[in-house]
Amino acid sequence: MDDLRTQLIEVQLKRLRSVLASPELVYFVPRTENRNCLFELNLTQQEVISTLRSLVAAEYVKGPEADENGSPGQVWVFRQLLKRREIYIKFKLYDDDGVEKLTIISFHL
Repeated sequence: MDDLRTQLIEVQLKRLRSVLASPELVYFVPRTENRNCLFELNLTQQEVISTLRSLVAAEYVKGPEADENGSPGQVWVFRQLLKRREIYIKFKLYDDDGVEKLTIISFHL
């Protein structure tokens, strides 16, 4: 990964951590596969937040990309090992009337 790409990813991870400091700005999409992952790995949503806080640039897969549904914000994808299982993580950072918010789209095996 080149230095410029790594810097861009690090900036996004910093933004992510900033939003994660305010849980009321975070929306976890209740998809079946997300809920199944939480159940299978016995995770709470707080543990999901902790996992997101711990993401590093080396776990980056792709992004930024536009959301498929056309809504504002940039979609980012990462993969991280958690409890010896690879987790697919997709999230979107976006501005809502001057407030940065986060949607956790995917968090599953």
